[in-house]
Amino acid sequence: MLKYIIIKVLNAGRSIIMKKSMRCICRFVSFVLAFSIVASALSGCGGPDASSSAEDTEPVTAEAESAGDTLTVLLCGPQMSSVESAIMIFNRDHDTEINVVRYEADSEWDKFSTKIMAQDSDFDVFVPAAYQLGDVVRNRLYQDLGEFDELKSRIEGNAFAKQLAVMGDEIIYVPSDISVTYSGDISTAYSLFKYCYKNLNLYTGEFSDPNGDELFELMRHRYADPEDSKDNPFYDFEFYDASGWYAFMNKSSDKKDLAAEFLCLLFDINCGKYNDDGLVISSQLVNYTEPADGTEYTPNWLYYTYDYVSAIGGALRSCEETDGSDETLKKLAEDAARTLRMRLEG
Repeated sequence: MLKYIIIKVLNAGRSIIMKKSMRCICRFVSFVLAFSIVASALSGCGGPDASSSAEDTEPVTAEAESAGDTLTVLLCGPQMSSVESAIMIFNRDHDTEINVVRYEADSEWDKFSTKIMAQDSDFDVFVPAAYQLGDVVRNRLYQDLGEFDELKSRIEGNAFAKQLAVMGDEIIYVPSDISVTYSGDISTAYSLFKYCYKNLNLYTGEFSDPNGDELFELMRHRYADPEDSKDNPFYDFEFYDASGWYAFMNKSSDKKDLAAEFLCLLFDINCGKYNDDGLVISSQLVNYTEPADGTEYTPNWLYYTYDYVSAIGGALRSCEETDGSDETLKKLAEDAARTLRMRLEG
């Protein structure tokens, strides 16, 4: 009980901890400037005292877990407010110890990716960094949450969560700490995001501009208007973008029912059901948005995961430094489109 009293006191101080930058943000600065994404929901890298750095402590093995109820959660990145709150509340209310393993430093992030890709069974829930989402989804490294009745009813019964979490006939994660941006409010890289939104779907692997024909036309437009001014738009549509953390269940976990309980709790916290609980980080009370009639929200990773679209962004930026000829721009567009196709093909 003393642990939780201490935690509740510490929570008041978390909101003043300086926000910690992430490698994914550094790798696409223009994206961060355009969207008020995850960074606005991050507040330092502290967490419940059950956590440890991946550099110091690896998750307990499946054999060790069999001795008692231990749920292992992997976190790639700094503090994730609702996830942190779920960990503390679950520890308090269940006869279960949560073993939290954090991969915070840049040098640790590749270890996280390797572990996820290897489909190890010694962890149960994982929250990737933004740039890793494309690979997690493309390789189907998650358990379909639609197989768990309580989770399914929660997500399918919430219009906002359903738009973000249901892909095809699957429920792939629980969205958390979500921020929403209207594309009309983007201040930089205005056309890049719309090009990716229109042409790319990382869940299905579809890319509707395989030869770069539309990209070539966009580059001609960009060459004539290097500032990518919204007063002279190439695209005439708008959309709502949603960014945040996404909590997946490991499909190789041997504690899926327990993991489902944890994810249900995380969902409830994001619905605001625990806003009065002292263990909810007060600076980040989160509620899922109730969509207006006809409003659709698109998860940002679905069309703009940096490791997949970097060639497109690079081509658009470099076109301003060329002679602007159709021949030069066409080659740039074809090369960028081919790079993206190859990335999708693995």
